[in-house]
Amino acid sequence: TNKETACRVCGDKASGKHYGVPSCDGCRGFFKRSIRRDLKYVCKEKGSCVVDVTRRNQCQACRFSKCLQVNMKKDAVQHERAPRSSNHQQSQLQNQQQSYPASVPVIYPSAAFLQPLHRPYLPAATVVPSDFALLCIPLILISNFIHAFPFLGLSSENVHDSAIKLLALTVSCVRAIPSYQQLTCQDRITLLEDSWKDLFLLTVAQWSLPIEEGKLLQLRFTGRLIDECPVDDPDNQLSCDAHRVSTALTRLAQHRADHTEFACLKALLLFKPDMVENSRHEVEMLQEQTHLMLREYSGPRFSKLVLALLTISRVSLRSVLALFFRQKSYVNLETLLASPCLDRN
Repeated sequence: TNKETACRVCGDKASGKHYGVPSCDGCRGFFKRSIRRDLKYVCKEKGSCVVDVTRRNQCQACRFSKCLQVNMKKDAVQHERAPRSSNHQQSQLQNQQQSYPASVPVIYPSAAFLQPLHRPYLPAATVVPSDFALLCIPLILISNFIHAFPFLGLSSENVHDSAIKLLALTVSCVRAIPSYQQLTCQDRITLLEDSWKDLFLLTVAQWSLPIEEGKLLQLRFTGRLIDECPVDDPDNQLSCDAHRVSTALTRLAQHRADHTEFACLKALLLFKPDMVENSRHEVEMLQEQTHLMLREYSGPRFSKLVLALLTISRVSLRSVLALFFRQKSYVNLETLLASPCLDRN
């Protein structure tokens, strides 16, 4: 039955029984990290937050409480065989991220590249902070990536392989941001878990990868993905989200957003003060600075860019997973989202 295959914590499709309870890989990984790192959470709403598929990342305290309520066993985590070593995990992640394209140096855009060229609205003395330059995926890396893993063929294999690799590139750039590195481990993971879906879609838009609404849906109904999509995700919801993806990409293309604007938009998506507990003041300052910078840089185009951003944020997580990722790649997703703490505690 559906109840038997549903995650007891958030209601998503369970990947099996973990720590004594049917659960999805997301909640399994969250519970394991919480226990192994002895993380402490505090709820801002006095423990009244709803924990479901779309809101499970909004309050870690309530999500952890729900794990305990459904009888996930702490002892099962503690007695589970520990990872072979943090060095092994880090090496595994680096191998995954460096496997595409082969032997290509990571060269980030220079500060000059990110400075305004034809923006009369921006004072000449204002430049984009070097931190945000890292939110632009390295030019030589992305050009080789597009050549090696084209979306143009748009077979299900091409799309899914390309998507996980593009997401890994995006996460690598986020991890390299100095101001992001200064945040606590818990806050880094929280910010990345909350924003990865939108950062991924924005990166697809930035590099004008040829994703079309009709072809996305065609892939969904080839039979290869039909069994992997959650059974309670209506087809019309998926169709609506495919349309939103296509619309958002079209809008951003029409507005001709440049790399400076994309870097600012990504920073707005990443640095959300309401999502963190320990670094709220620092994250709030980063968000305010980014907001002001984008407004000054883009002038009258500012509101249009933000509207396009809102369209992207309305695309559901389930639809992004169904449209772009294979279910068996969800474990890789969990590894990527936990990666900010593999090299720094």
